[in-house]
Amino acid sequence: MPTLLELTRAAADPRPLGWRVVSAHEIRTIGVVGLGAMGAGIAQLAIEAGYRTVGREVTEELGEKARDRIAHFLQRKVDKERMKTEERSAALERLA
Repeated sequence: MPTLLELTRAAADPRPLGWRVVSAHEIRTIGVVGLGAMGAGIAQLAIEAGYRTVGREVTEELGEKARDRIAHFLQRKVDKERMKTEERSAALERLA
């Protein structure tokens, strides 16, 4: 049976029961549902940060358009010498 102190601490914790803090080192894959302007931006940042990223869109055509949009913005970084071509290729390989 939990003590009064343990119950008080549990009540003060803003996380729902069963949740736990996860360090960034445990996260390997990020999922993004909806690859419009915001979703594509989130997916782009995730692949640039080195995470395998799974993007989902309503249709395959919209998914391809989003992938092309992300590739376009990564290419702009290459053109502006903010990213190397190899880094762009590696980032796009992490996008599923």
